[in-house]
Amino acid sequence: MLGGILIVGIKYMTATPEEAAKLKTKLVGLVIAGIVIIGAYAIWRLAYNLFSGMTALG
Repeated sequence: MLGGILIVGIKYMTATPEEAAKLKTKLVGLVIAGIVIIGAYAIWRLAYNLFSGMTALG
């Protein structure tokens, strides 16, 4: 993920204005995907920590 953002970012800096517009949409998509992945991991970790503390009754 980070490598993709880095590559698209470097291409964005050296691109013509038309190419930069296309690369910007890719860059925004990669950033949003990264945020979704990090958010999903945080939710999973929170649920795991909450449920791992529970014990069975009996």
